[in-house]
Amino acid sequence: MYDPSQKYPILIIPDADPMLGIIKTLNFLWSEEQYAIPTILVGIPFGQTPGSIWVNRSYYFLPDSVGTINYYGNNLPLNNGGGAQEFAQFLDNQVLPTLYKEYNVDQDRVGLIGFSMGGLFAAWHLVNYSGYFSDYIIISPPLDNPFIGDEFNVAFKNLKNNGFTRFTKIYVAYAEHDLGYVHRGAGQWIEEWKNFDDENLHFLGEEIKGFRHDSGAVPATINGYRFLYGKQR
Repeated sequence: MYDPSQKYPILIIPDADPMLGIIKTLNFLWSEEQYAIPTILVGIPFGQTPGSIWVNRSYYFLPDSVGTINYYGNNLPLNNGGGAQEFAQFLDNQVLPTLYKEYNVDQDRVGLIGFSMGGLFAAWHLVNYSGYFSDYIIISPPLDNPFIGDEFNVAFKNLKNNGFTRFTKIYVAYAEHDLGYVHRGAGQWIEEWKNFDDENLHFLGEEIKGFRHDSGAVPATINGYRFLYGKQR
């Protein structure tokens, strides 16, 4: 139960449609068992039907239009991307200030989670606007062509050159049998983070064995939540 006399971390969940139920369960059970610290969860849904959710996620999570991609042999259109900047401004300029006003938030513990295209958005937000969030769970991000290009790589290089101005925790995972563009991009990104030395960064990256793209999101979410909100920080 929320106690206004206490400060709480917050976790923004733009992937609320598939992930909020899992995270709510973890937050309740682990807090009750005093295994993890209580956390304010903020879910952002993207529609009421699978079709509307797909259209909105592919627009707001992608920096640019991608075209048609292959999902385990099925062709999926991602032609309406380009809303990532708009969604970032919504989070940074409206959602976060409202939460800071309405709740007693520990502003050193502000988290963002994303899966698949949502993971790409979380990674994109991290390299472009690293000061807004301190904690990240980034699951199966497709950090490879045609999803990202030179602008992402330049932003990531600049982040590494400038370093972090606040203590930051980053968890990145992908599945052993993930999509090729996810496996390549996320795997390489993890290796680059492992070679990055910054006293303000606490990083964990892993491959989830035995799973594919969607099924791997469940154990990755559990591991990422443990990494961010387990009792030992």
